[in-house]
Amino acid sequence: MAKPLFVNKDKSQVVIFTASHRVEGEIYVYPGGRLTDFMETKTNYGFMAVTNATVFPLSGDKALYSVRFLNVNKNFVVMIVPKGDCQ
Repeated sequence: MAKPLFVNKDKSQVVIFTASHRVEGEIYVYPGGRLTDFMETKTNYGFMAVTNATVFPLSGDKALYSVRFLNVNKNFVVMIVPKGDCQ
């Protein structure tokens, strides 16, 4: 039986900032790939999948909601950083 198409990717914990929210969650990048390369990759739909996401207002630490999956429009991302780099 043929296996479905599968692309090996690495999970990366990130913090994403939009104009009005901070999103903490996981994205999947190609092994050895850089976050910059991930953001510059053109897609037909312009969204990035974020899993295990928690959404916060910009000016607070009280979570607005948490979801297992969230699509974020790349055009609205102001800044994205690896979670380990945030203090």
